[in-house]
Amino acid sequence: MPITPQEFVRTWRAVTRKERSAAQEHFSDLCRLVRHPTPAEDDPTGQRFTFEAGVGTLGAVSPVLECVVAQPNGTFVAWFGYRNPNASPVTFAVGMTNRFTLIPTNRSQPTVFQPGRQVRVFSVAFPGTNLVWTLNGRTSTASRNSTRCP
Repeated sequence: MPITPQEFVRTWRAVTRKERSAAQEHFSDLCRLVRHPTPAEDDPTGQRFTFEAGVGTLGAVSPVLECVVAQPNGTFVAWFGYRNPNASPVTFAVGMTNRFTLIPTNRSQPTVFQPGRQVRVFSVAFPGTNLVWTLNGRTSTASRNSTRCP
């Protein structure tokens, strides 16, 4: 049932509970204030909305160096893929959990990782020194000594 702004303020001004213990009720009251269904009303089975979802159930997405191609000018091209053991796509934005070293950290690597083993998804030119792709704490390294592409 909807509440007025005055009722919302009156109710929440008097609350002294810690944030964690009041958050769900506060959110539900915000929904009522703006006349939006609460999560329990809109999604009673919790398929689309949950206050706290466990993240430990996801399998680790791993970067994979496929192979390296030597270029005539002395540089190299590394081909990368990945392994996603989850049944659904997983997203890692470019940043601390999805980056390259050597700079630049953004080498047009994917940000959405489809389920299964994905082969030769993208390539990166590099000078032959170690090129490391870090993906959610796991790494894969290309160098001038890496396995050559057929």
